[in-house]
Amino acid sequence: MTPEAAITVALTTRAETLSYTLIYPSVGDDRPDGEYVEVRHLPNETERRMLKASDPIERQGIYQLTLCSPAGQYPAVYDEKAGAIASAFGRAALPAVDGVTVHIVKAAIAQGTSDGKHWRVPVSIYYRTHA
Repeated sequence: MTPEAAITVALTTRAETLSYTLIYPSVGDDRPDGEYVEVRHLPNETERRMLKASDPIERQGIYQLTLCSPAGQYPAVYDEKAGAIASAFGRAALPAVDGVTVHIVKAAIAQGTSDGKHWRVPVSIYYRTHA
């Protein structure tokens, strides 16, 4: 398995512990009317920090989880749910996948927006790994 695939598997495995329906746009766009989480993986550029070609490469990026809840509640309700998503990732290492350990650097919750039907709150999980 490539390091890129191992990173995706590690992050997705953690996301699947959430108690929400997960929507992966690459799989299909069948969004439920109720509450769900939209998942996007945004890898950033890679960088070799050491001199030897055999040394590990630093890979980093954002795993974007957007909470989509039916509109009509107070902002604190959505913020509480988004905070629980961020807390599920913590700020630690995820279990290794195929020898690749993904380290969660931080989680950030952005301001929510409406799409007319749902209130959408982006939760950004920043990660880094050396593989």
